[in-house]
Amino acid sequence: MIRFFNNLRIGEKIGLSFGLVCLLFLGVIWQYQTTLKQSLSDYQRLLDVFAARKSLALNIERFMLEARRAEKDFLLHRKKAAIGRITLYIGRVREESVKLKQIDAQALVVGEQISEFMKTYHTRFEAIAAAWRKKGLDHNSGLQGRFRDSAHNLEDLSNEYSMPELEKNILQLRRREKDYLLRHDTKYVEMDLELVQTIRSQAAQSGIATENKQKLYALLDVYQNDFLALVAQDDIINRLIVEMNDDADKITQMVERNVETADRKMRETTKSITASSQADSNWMLMIAFAALMLGVSFATFITQYITRALHRIGTVLSMMAHSDPTELLSVTGGRDEFDAMAAAVNTMSDHMERLIAWSMTTTCEDEAHLRSVIYSIPPGVFVTDKDGVIESINPELAAMFEYPPEELIGESLCKLFTATQGPNQFQSLLDKIESHDTQNIDAGRKVTGLSKESKKIPLALIVGKMGQRGKQCYIGLVSDITLQRQAEADWYQAMDEKQELLTSMSHYIDTLMDGIISMVDDQAKTRHAGKRRRYAEIIRQSAQWLRDIMDVILGYSDIIQTHLAPPEETDFDLYLLMDNLSIFFSNFAYIKGIAYRVRRSANLPQAVYGDSGILSRALVNLLSNAIKFTEAGEVVLGAELMAEDETDYQVRFTIQDTGAGIDSSILEHIFEPLDRDTDVDTFEYKRPSRRLVITKQLIELLGGAIEVSSQPGHGAVFTVNLPLKKV
Repeated sequence: MIRFFNNLRIGEKIGLSFGLVCLLFLGVIWQYQTTLKQSLSDYQRLLDVFAARKSLALNIERFMLEARRAEKDFLLHRKKAAIGRITLYIGRVREESVKLKQIDAQALVVGEQISEFMKTYHTRFEAIAAAWRKKGLDHNSGLQGRFRDSAHNLEDLSNEYSMPELEKNILQLRRREKDYLLRHDTKYVEMDLELVQTIRSQAAQSGIATENKQKLYALLDVYQNDFLALVAQDDIINRLIVEMNDDADKITQMVERNVETADRKMRETTKSITASSQADSNWMLMIAFAALMLGVSFATFITQYITRALHRIGTVLSMMAHSDPTELLSVTGGRDEFDAMAAAVNTMSDHMERLIAWSMTTTCEDEAHLRSVIYSIPPGVFVTDKDGVIESINPELAAMFEYPPEELIGESLCKLFTATQGPNQFQSLLDKIESHDTQNIDAGRKVTGLSKESKKIPLALIVGKMGQRGKQCYIGLVSDITLQRQAEADWYQAMDEKQELLTSMSHYIDTLMDGIISMVDDQAKTRHAGKRRRYAEIIRQSAQWLRDIMDVILGYSDIIQTHLAPPEETDFDLYLLMDNLSIFFSNFAYIKGIAYRVRRSANLPQAVYGDSGILSRALVNLLSNAIKFTEAGEVVLGAELMAEDETDYQVRFTIQDTGAGIDSSILEHIFEPLDRDTDVDTFEYKRPSRRLVITKQLIELLGGAIEVSSQPGHGAVFTVNLPLKKV
């Protein structure tokens, strides 16, 4: 047996020794695969049936919950979009029901029941939506809109008669109507109908003309019919909601039962699979342990056999790796692989000598090729040794620093960059590039270079380490980012100009929106038709001004270049412009408790040609400031014709107030923009000053001029001299 073993090659010995071990492990693997296949089959059935049923049931429950949310959104807010959402989620529930029916027979029954309930649920919801459309999705549509119209007609007719009791009963009728609409209590329906009969009887006993009585009776009949129709529609909606909720509850209960059944089945099946797998695992562990022990025994024996031969070969190889070998291995010419390995080692020793000679020649050629590549790269490129001494630099980088390339060879790289000087200055430069902790080297490897004339150059630097332990070097790419820095500065300047424009426009919108809201409140409080028309005209004019301002904001790219949009000149009525301003600001003055007056010269032209929008915005700014800073007295808007020629009028506008006045220190700079360091930093003065800066720009855009005179405690007078063309 020993003789047979000694005649085998190493591979045959190892193969024979581990063959038996492999057979044992193959048995373990076969058993493992059989057990795993059975477990996977059981788990796959678990996933295909019970997990799928649970997942689909949870999806149905989730989609049903979303449908109920959309349903509540429709019932509470009557949003039409909610109808589409409900239809979407109902469709998804039906899709999940179809998937559920395909799992097994039990799931088929559940899926068909869910599909049937969903069909009923959808039908009832569509009936509810149709009922709400008939009733009216808001107070001005459907039965609600028709009912409100009849109620308003009844109120308007009652206001024409001087019968306090009749008006009182109609008011009580409206209260009962609102009680029902809020609480949906049927007792208010009976009370409302009794009041209708009371009003009818009261009208019959009154001295109203017969024709008017018939008209009142007809309105009462229309009101009563519309009210009863509205009540009937509410009953239909409530009944459908109850039925729809019953269907939804049935679906929810069915889904919950299905999830509970799937969970129970999954727990039972998982427990069974786990017990079976545990028993098979114990048996496989025993076989694997026996195979492992046998493999360790064979490995120990073979290792001892081949270690002595490998040690002899390893000694020679170690000598080849660290020095020239002094002796060759002996080769007996036997069948053993150790003889073949010894012959190969001897051949390697011979080849190593040849390889060293060839490597020295190739290194010199590669160095020359690398130098030619560096000189051909367009960006600045340099190569330094481990201490930062420049070994190679391309002409582009040398020209960037205004040096001849040959002058920089052998110099320290730190000569070209602003870095801390010292014995380890190159390492200091590399450390700061990596840590970004110096004022001259920003994050992102941005550095500052120094030209031959000591001129600072913003640069981007990328440095990498190359080479082996015996020969290390650094190679870097350098780019001039002067144009990038300038582009960044231009971008920040453009953003500042945009912000200044948006700030300038904000106060216009604020002033006009205050006026519009005030006029809307006054219009809501009055019933006088004339006042309503006047307030509506004020709102229309204010909205027109607001739209002009929004047009300016939407075109801000042109405004950034010119700061203000070019004038759009048209014919306009100067008297009408002043009247609209007076109507607008007299209301503010009245609320504040001061007087507002308009003074026009007799020769002031009425029809002129110019940009009425810009003129209106300028006068709005001045009048807003005047009323804001006047606590008592009056504000006067004046206009007079100063001169005229064949084509133009010279018109002077004055805005005079009796407010607190302006201090002389502020008066000198009142038309200058406020900066961040100004002493006038309160909101009370910042916004008026900003308005005056914009007003001055608007007046100058129209070719005019503005000036101011004031004394503290005696008010202020703003004078605008403006040329306007003749029509």
